[in-house]
Amino acid sequence: MSNELIALYELRRQSFLIGFIQSPENFDSALAYAYDSRIPPIFHQRVGREVHDVDPFDSVYSISPDFIETVTDYLGRVVS
Repeated sequence: MSNELIALYELRRQSFLIGFIQSPENFDSALAYAYDSRIPPIFHQRVGREVHDVDPFDSVYSISPDFIETVTDYLGRVVS
């Protein structure tokens, strides 16, 4: 993981969180939680993972996106 990728993610993260703090009614609180916790926002990336099947920040998150998907798939099977 490069320092440039980490810096770019932190810039994106901080920009979003500043917007959320200033105007929370215009942002999804689940997405704010994901950015604040540095976890992959797997259901909120209209131009990332859901559209292009890749997220350039996968290596930056504190929890692997694959782990999050495994957990949500498991919960989907258990709850259904």
